[in-house]
Amino acid sequence: MTFSRRQVLKGAAALAATSFDARAQTHFYKSIKGDDGAPVPNYLVPADLTVDRLPGVVWAGTEAPDVIVVEFFDYNCPFCRKAAVDLEAIVKQDPEFRLGLVNNPILSPQSLEAARVQQATLKLFGPRAALALHLALFSSRQPNNRTTALAAAKRLGLDAEKIEVAAAGEDIGRVLERHRKLAESLGFTATPSFLVKTVGILGYPGPAAMRKMIASVRGCDQIACG
Repeated sequence: MTFSRRQVLKGAAALAATSFDARAQTHFYKSIKGDDGAPVPNYLVPADLTVDRLPGVVWAGTEAPDVIVVEFFDYNCPFCRKAAVDLEAIVKQDPEFRLGLVNNPILSPQSLEAARVQQATLKLFGPRAALALHLALFSSRQPNNRTTALAAAKRLGLDAEKIEVAAAGEDIGRVLERHRKLAESLGFTATPSFLVKTVGILGYPGPAAMRKMIASVRGCDQIACG
């Protein structure tokens, strides 16, 4: 499991400052266990906190899904790196699944730099290029920042000079600020965190647990049935 007791308590404290009444929430709305057997923190969020009108989301998978999972990630999060590989496999293997990717660069200024490059790539070259860059950044074991992100874009055959100029734009900053504010409102103080329907999930539970949640949504319209 990727979540410590300290992180759970920190997340609970952060929730108290969000736009909804955290005291009415529980961090264990549904009984879910990660691949390591530890309980997975999860809680209901207000139905209006969605990514429906959020700019800059990178989507992968079918455009007519029966299950949508939205990941909030940081490019220097080691657990996000593991999740990226697992979620890519689910996208490839599950024809009715859709994955949304939202930046939550809270671990370092360098994470924000990499997020700017990703958003500039999306703006200039579209979602396929942005998704390819996303996976390339998580395939590397070195810390991600502006330099490494631009180098990855160049290896993908993209115009890194144009991306660098676009990445510095105020419009990119505004998009990423909207990502940050939504993540904050959802109480997502851990990376990765996930939004599944109106449930927030803190930390990465592992591929088996994620597949089980997807199956539960299909079976009973909840992240866990019963």
